[in-house]
Amino acid sequence: MSDEGKRANKMEKSQVTIVGLGQIGSSIGMAIKRKQSKEVEITGIDTDPEIAARARNRDAIDKISYNLQEAVSNASMVILAVPMNAMRDVMGLMAPALRDHAIVTDTGSTKAEILLWASEVLPNEVNFVGGHPMAGNEIPGIDGAEETLFDGATYCVIPSPTAHPDAVRGITELVEFVGATPYFIDADEHDGLVAAISHLPIAISITLMNMARNAQSWQEMAKLAAGSFRDVSRLASGDPEMHGGIFATNSQETVRWIDTYIEELTVLRDNIEKRDDAALSSTLKNAQTARKQWMSGKLESANDAVVEEMDENLKFSSQMEFMFLGSKAARIIRELRRPKKRK
Repeated sequence: MSDEGKRANKMEKSQVTIVGLGQIGSSIGMAIKRKQSKEVEITGIDTDPEIAARARNRDAIDKISYNLQEAVSNASMVILAVPMNAMRDVMGLMAPALRDHAIVTDTGSTKAEILLWASEVLPNEVNFVGGHPMAGNEIPGIDGAEETLFDGATYCVIPSPTAHPDAVRGITELVEFVGATPYFIDADEHDGLVAAISHLPIAISITLMNMARNAQSWQEMAKLAAGSFRDVSRLASGDPEMHGGIFATNSQETVRWIDTYIEELTVLRDNIEKRDDAALSSTLKNAQTARKQWMSGKLESANDAVVEEMDENLKFSSQMEFMFLGSKAARIIRELRRPKKRK
């Protein structure tokens, strides 16, 4: 039997409940069901019954529940795909109804606070494994859901300290099953990194859109705006509630990167004002080269490099411990493994 077939058999034993049927929640359901046996039942629940009905019509779920505790009571896996500002309350409401040893995961864009909430609110018998799919589009809600949304995407996996290795394995298999690649990372490191490559771009996009909209000449500018403006302002089309929750739960790291961006922008502004051709040329070429390298996939990941060096015979639990440390610790470990120079 193929690896995919084995994963399917394992998932057929699970009752999955998806809480929140927006873009991400519905996309997960659709991605599972495109490969999954009909024997598997996916229950979906959303605060908006109309959205839940649309999710069922789009084959993202098998049945609708209108009661959170009933929805999770028989689930071996619960996927929380709700806005950040609702996450803790949802955890608290469903906590009494969760099965012992159930696996709970989330899709939130920040992780440190979510792991803290899980430790405070969820029962000790429940395994929490945080998740963050690095995928999405600018179309908010279920209208943006796609069964291929996670294909080839990186999916961050952040296990809680008390999560059983089997629970971590279960989420890893889910991630692979929906077409993504799991990436194990520490919660704090995750929040610092995504603040730069995910949350800052949202802030930039929103600021650009508001700046243009508030300009007296907006009506004229709008007639001329084309590809460049459309590309950079794309994220401003996202869900305001989702964006607000991201900024609220990762404010310190987001502000740090906004400050760094302002510093870079100020340097660029000064060079433009001074007409410093040499400095401008260097800045533009460096950015062009950096993006080419990123787009080509030629950047080396310390996390991946260290994992490749690991013995293939290491037990799964040992791999999880090693990968869970993230690239920051991976670099340290790699340094320690180098032969020491003799004095």
